[in-house]
Amino acid sequence: MRQGNPKGIHDWADLAQPGLAVLTPDAATSGGARWNILGLYGAALRGQVSGLAKDDQKGAQDFLAAVLKNVTVFDKDARTSVTTFEKGIGDVAITYENECCWASSAGRTMNWLSRARPS
Repeated sequence: MRQGNPKGIHDWADLAQPGLAVLTPDAATSGGARWNILGLYGAALRGQVSGLAKDDQKGAQDFLAAVLKNVTVFDKDARTSVTTFEKGIGDVAITYENECCWASSAGRTMNWLSRARPS
């Protein structure tokens, strides 16, 4: 997410807010993008998205559709998606945690939120 978190992104549900510009790789070319989709849908099915009940398949589908509607760029892979984000495009990028670590180790400032595993 952008420095200072101007869009107030704190959890999965925030990714579906209208007008948010989301970046994620294209599922047709990126295995990481497929994991992003599964992560969004799975979190919703497990009841980890505010406002959605556990095992609500229709709600999970609607949530996934709302997030994907917010995607403004489908890059070819996760690294390209992070690079696009670093160029100032989008409000948030859904990517692997290691991409944020890679960018940070290269001296880039990254503001990121990592979803903890449920206990």
